[in-house]
Amino acid sequence: MGIRVDGHFNHMLGELQVNPSTGQPEFLYGEIQVNSIETGIALRDRHLLKSDYFNAERHPQLKFRSEAIRRTEKGWIVSGWISIKGKSQPIQITAEATKTSQGYLIKSKFQVKRSSFNLGDSALLSDEVEVVWTLMFGA
Repeated sequence: MGIRVDGHFNHMLGELQVNPSTGQPEFLYGEIQVNSIETGIALRDRHLLKSDYFNAERHPQLKFRSEAIRRTEKGWIVSGWISIKGKSQPIQITAEATKTSQGYLIKSKFQVKRSSFNLGDSALLSDEVEVVWTLMFGA
């Protein structure tokens, strides 16, 4: 059950540290400005910024900080902490990191539970939110 809502954030910054001798990613940090959310419906976007969802006035950023990055046969496992609405939880993300002529392209897809971060209580929305990251870090 649940209504599918697609959206994205327009303002983010991040840092990727790469070991100069191995060329392998060692640390990843990302920060998203909550008030840059866009779902295609301005009224919904404004509501998502209120206290029952993101509470953007008190918690203006979503954050991720890695603790470990390790290579696997299928890509990378990034372990770290995700912080939403003032609450931090450990998370493990599977990602692809591709070196390009412009830097590194990071792609990932993972799940977050809305209830874990007190993001709304609507039964119409699924508790599981799929997050898709496509990030480009310049060289």
